[in-house]
Amino acid sequence: MLKFDVLTPKDMDMVHEKSLEILSRAGIQVESPKVLDLMERAGCQVCREKSIIKFPAKLIEDCLELAPRQFMLGSLDGKHDMHLGEGNTYIATDGQGCFAKDMENDESRDSTMKDLTDAARIAQELDYLNCFWPIVTAGDVPQGSRPLHEVVEIWKVSNKHITADCFNETQADFYMEILAEVLGGPGVVPKRNILSVCCCPITPLIFEGPMLEGTIKLGECGVPVLLLPMPITGTTSPMSLISTVIQNNAENLAGIAMLQTAHPGRPVIYGSAPGILDMSTGLFCVAAPEGVLQNTACAQMAREKYGLPNEICLGGADAHVPGVQSATERTLGIMAAYLSGSDIICGVGLTGTAQYLHKEELIIAEDIVGFCKRVAEGMRTEEVHTLTERVIEIGHGGNFLAEKSTVKYLRNGEHYMPKVFSRESAEGWKKSPKKDIVAFAKNKVNDILSQPAIENYKPEQVEQLKSILQRADAALED
Repeated sequence: MLKFDVLTPKDMDMVHEKSLEILSRAGIQVESPKVLDLMERAGCQVCREKSIIKFPAKLIEDCLELAPRQFMLGSLDGKHDMHLGEGNTYIATDGQGCFAKDMENDESRDSTMKDLTDAARIAQELDYLNCFWPIVTAGDVPQGSRPLHEVVEIWKVSNKHITADCFNETQADFYMEILAEVLGGPGVVPKRNILSVCCCPITPLIFEGPMLEGTIKLGECGVPVLLLPMPITGTTSPMSLISTVIQNNAENLAGIAMLQTAHPGRPVIYGSAPGILDMSTGLFCVAAPEGVLQNTACAQMAREKYGLPNEICLGGADAHVPGVQSATERTLGIMAAYLSGSDIICGVGLTGTAQYLHKEELIIAEDIVGFCKRVAEGMRTEEVHTLTERVIEIGHGGNFLAEKSTVKYLRNGEHYMPKVFSRESAEGWKKSPKKDIVAFAKNKVNDILSQPAIENYKPEQVEQLKSILQRADAALED
């Protein structure tokens, strides 16, 4: 794999030292007596009046050593398992959009469970996608138990790994029931890791108490955690790019320290979703070049400084509709993410600063990802690939169309073959369904959704999951 590094070794040392300084002097605010007690016992300085935890550098260093360097995020059928920390790069959908766009008239509306499960069905058919972050929220189910309803309905129609939210300990208890039911027993849950949870700090320097408590609770069955700070340069973090990287790093280190203190050895993903505010419009930008630099710097900190699996949000688009702008933004981000050596790249599927679901964008992104991945893989330069003898034997004016090596290299991954983009002649293109890529992608979405969905649950599981969700609705009523 080719690599793109933003930081020098000296820069990475500086980011680490500045992060430790922030955590020892300012600390992290967590309004949770349970977490305050936990970290005070671990040797942190705790101010209960302000709910502040200040971390000694040695505790951070010790907890970094406890975090595993390699682990698996599993899928229901085992075909899309993700092996993190082994040099692989996987693609996840974007998550937590609030609106869906109608493919026929481009009108937007609040997203529903059907929008979410439609997207999950599309993702199930796209091999380039390994992980499904609930791409939009289901606004038509009880909101207190919404994430639980979402994972149950997604797994009904998709085999792929899910990254979800857990907002409190009560949700965590029901998650564990759901996992045991889906997998056939509580003992299987930590072995398969079909669910991970996203824990987002409230930047700057706050972890929301109930969310952190719920995340920690799920450590009882080893559920992996994605820590995902989202500092916005110039608003929730300082205006310089490096200061945002430092703050993102500090919040990750604090999360790692708290999670490893609670459950040593628990799988944790170092995440990053920094971005900028466009000061002329006041809008958050998910695809700005500055965000590309910040995210790749964060990935480098995870990979080279700490040796931890990482996930970065560089597949998103600020464009409001599929087209030139959205494709350009996604390509820039995904290419940089591949070259940064990230374990997981998330962000495909949403537009309008990651708020609106365009289902056809999931189709279009397949070739964007394919192109970027192929470039990042680089060239095979070993002696066996030079084919020098064949050049000499065929000689002047010959051709290699009938060569066995031509077929071999066409099929072994040396050449990427587009699935959506057109490479036809001008005359062929005019008659091709790919003449309008967006229309082609919409038709493919309709083709997928016109087929019967897979059904992962047995009838008895359907009834048990229904019962769990009914109890969750009552317990988590708003």
